[in-house]
Amino acid sequence: MNKKDGIKVYAEMTLGAIIEAFAIHFFKIPNNFSAGGVSGLGILIGKLFQGTSLEVIDTSTVIFILNILFLVLGWIFLGKRMGVKTIYCTLVYTLVLELLGKVWKMDAPFTNDTFLELILSFVIESIGIALFVRNGGSTGGTSIIALIINKYAKVGFGTSTLVTDILIVGATFFIFDIRTGLYALVGLVLKSFCSQLVIDALNRRKNVMIVTTHPDEIAHYINENVHRGATEWQGKGAFTDDGRTIIISVMTNMQAAKVSAYSKKVDPHAFIIINNTHEIYGKGFMSLDDDVPKNKNKSNETNG
Repeated sequence: MNKKDGIKVYAEMTLGAIIEAFAIHFFKIPNNFSAGGVSGLGILIGKLFQGTSLEVIDTSTVIFILNILFLVLGWIFLGKRMGVKTIYCTLVYTLVLELLGKVWKMDAPFTNDTFLELILSFVIESIGIALFVRNGGSTGGTSIIALIINKYAKVGFGTSTLVTDILIVGATFFIFDIRTGLYALVGLVLKSFCSQLVIDALNRRKNVMIVTTHPDEIAHYINENVHRGATEWQGKGAFTDDGRTIIISVMTNMQAAKVSAYSKKVDPHAFIIINNTHEIYGKGFMSLDDDVPKNKNKSNETNG
C-alpha cells in the first residue's frame, strides 16, 4: 500500500469510527438501545450504576473502560491477530465517544418517537461501520471476546458473537423493561442487516466484459481515459468460428457507461456484459492482506 492509499484508508476508518460514536452517543445511549456489543453492555452497566455510589460514572465512560479492557485482553490473548487497524479504530471511536459524553450531555432523547430514533441510530451507525470495515478495520469490543473464545474453545466466531449479543439483549428485558428489550431486539436485527447493506452499497462497482474485434482501441481508452486496468484473453465465436478478444475490467457506474458508449462507437458489433459487483480484491480496490481476522462475517465486524 502506497502512502496516498494508506492516508485514504485511515481517513475513511477515522471518519467511520467518529460516525459510529455519534450514533451511539446521540441515539443509542439516550434511548437505552442495548442491542449487543460493548455499547449495549455499557448501557446495561450504566443502568445498574444508577442509585449507587458509581452513578457519577456516565455510560460513555463505562464504554470507554470496557473497550480499553477488551483491547488489553485482546493484546494478551490474541496478539497480532487482533490487528493494528482494530486497535486504531477502537481507540478513535472510544475517545470520541468519551469526549462527546463530557462536552454534550444527552439527558433525554432528541424526540418522543423512539422507533424513529432506533432507525436513525442503526442507519447512521451502519454508515460508520461500513467506512472502516471496508478498509479492514473494526471497533473490536465484544468481538475480541468472541475471537478469544474461538481461539481457545474452538467455537465459531459468528456463533460466539451472536450468543454474546443475544445475552446482552436478553438482559435488557430484566434490567430495563419489556418495551426497551423489544427495541433492543429489533436493533440487533437491524444491525445485522443494515451494516452489510451499506458496505455493499459503498463497494458496489460494475464488472464490464467486452467481446470485440477492436481490443487495442478499447483497452487504450480504459487505461488512458477512465484510468482503470483491464485484462484480455482470446476466444472465438461458437457460431462463426471467428477470433475475438475478451476484455474485462471493474469500474464505477459512470466509467462503465463511458466505456460502453465508446466500445459501441469503435465496434458496433461488440458484445458487452455489465454486472454489479461489490467485493473486489486487488490494486485499486480492497486489500488482500487487511487486518480483519479470517472467517469473520462482515456484518458482525464491529461490536461498538
